[in-house]
Amino acid sequence: MHRVLLVAELLDNIFGNLSAEFERLIGGPNDGTLLALATTCRTFKEPALNALWENLPEIDTLIKCLPRDAWEASVDQETRWGRPANAFVEFKRPLTPTDWTIIRRYAPRVRRLHQVSLDSHRSSYTKLLVLSLAPPDSVPLLPNLKALEWTGMQPDTAPFVRTFLSASLESLHYGIGSTIPDTHVLASVGAFCPAIKDASVFSYKKISGGIEAFSLSVCRWEYLQVLQCEELTDDALVHIAGLPNLRELHITLTPGTPFRALRMQVQGSVFTKLASLDVNAADLGFVAAFVSAFELSPANVTMLVAEEANACSDRVAAVLKALSKVGRALNHVEIAEEELYWYYNPPAHTFTVRNSVIDMSTLRPLLGCAALRVIDLDTRCSVVLTDAELIDLARALPLLETLSVNSMRGWNAPAAVTFYGVLSVARLCPCLTRLGIQFDGMSTEKIHPPEGASAHDNEEGDGNFNLEELWVGNSRVDDPETVATILYDAMPGLRRVFGWCSPPGLGDEEDEAWRMEEEVYGRRWKEVEAIVAQFRREDNEDSSTSSGAAELSADEDTNMGEEE
Repeated sequence: MHRVLLVAELLDNIFGNLSAEFERLIGGPNDGTLLALATTCRTFKEPALNALWENLPEIDTLIKCLPRDAWEASVDQETRWGRPANAFVEFKRPLTPTDWTIIRRYAPRVRRLHQVSLDSHRSSYTKLLVLSLAPPDSVPLLPNLKALEWTGMQPDTAPFVRTFLSASLESLHYGIGSTIPDTHVLASVGAFCPAIKDASVFSYKKISGGIEAFSLSVCRWEYLQVLQCEELTDDALVHIAGLPNLRELHITLTPGTPFRALRMQVQGSVFTKLASLDVNAADLGFVAAFVSAFELSPANVTMLVAEEANACSDRVAAVLKALSKVGRALNHVEIAEEELYWYYNPPAHTFTVRNSVIDMSTLRPLLGCAALRVIDLDTRCSVVLTDAELIDLARALPLLETLSVNSMRGWNAPAAVTFYGVLSVARLCPCLTRLGIQFDGMSTEKIHPPEGASAHDNEEGDGNFNLEELWVGNSRVDDPETVATILYDAMPGLRRVFGWCSPPGLGDEEDEAWRMEEEVYGRRWKEVEAIVAQFRREDNEDSSTSSGAAELSADEDTNMGEEE
């Protein structure tokens, strides 16, 4: 054996790369290789076993290390996610001291456990009960565990989470499909696992006392970097505001929260390293108040709101104005609708739509955020924008990669944007990969500057090769071939065209007129997409033919030179 293979750090790196291909639902494809390496020589044994046991797709893997008379395969004729039919196991007898010795031999090597249920009627209660009865020197069962994922499990298995809560745990992804019967687990996880850095906990709001119980644990975590949760108590919100390392926050905001009063309870700066904010809210006004009170400056912001809240343009304007104060830091702004929003919407909250039209005054606060790469607004408001206004937006934000304004629901009114505006945006934002704008696709002659517009906007140049997706909302189109030609000349990389996704307005009710138009224009946009694909194939064939001819010519010149 070469002496370089005696370096422990090098072996850890090599074997670690083999375990890196692990899939949380089906295990590691290189497990057989690692097992073979572990049995090759004593030098390879320890690092290979560490890599082999680093990740467990479920606790059944550990059970299979016991003598064959201790367990049996549980055949499942309806396996999913690629798991074999005999992947599940059950105990055949009580565990002996010898069995626990075997478990203690392998358990300390485990760093990540993914206990994910794939079948709602399959319960792990029995085997988890047996494992929870471990001797005192075997609790927690996996003493060096760093990451635990416990999702989709039956409610009766919740108490057994405690078996895997070790002081070394740094990442916790915890949620049960329906309800969590044991709030003590939520309240005590902070004490058992004080070193948590990444926490994703959900479904606790559905049970009595769940918010208060989980908030107690949050208040014990001093090293949080990522927190994904539902509602928190005021005390927990104050606590996370003062954390020095919190980078990502996904939270539900509720009415009545005194954000300004809570801000005054934190000494010094708040949310100093927060870069990503993901909010569920019954009202965009809560988001605006939260951002303003705590003076947040995240780079990425995603807001999921209720149907009614997504129809008020004044609240859209308020939240964009609050976010624009961060200026150069803002990189990603997204507003979308939460389909199951009844889960978050407080029954006592009243909501009044004050204005339902998005125009340039709504978007103007974003013009100063030169680093913006994503603007993705999916609201139920009407949109009134012109070519000139879109061009101003594109000039101010040349780094945009996604620009989408109500491309899923249409603009609820005839669009004033023409081909000239669409093509100008594509040219002014060369990084653009997705463009979602409703426009007048009927007037194909409107591809030149309108009277009084700057001639600079119509300078010819190379097309936008990065733009692959065009979302046209409820745009109408008359001549698919002409439209496809115009689009392909300006967007040679275009691959998908999406249109007429859902009716505009509240309720998603398809009236007869909208349904008939959707049938006609939806089909025509599909024709546009097919023609663009044909243009691309023809160009690729011509390019291949030209390359082949050039290579043949070069070969002939070389041969002639050799003959001379």
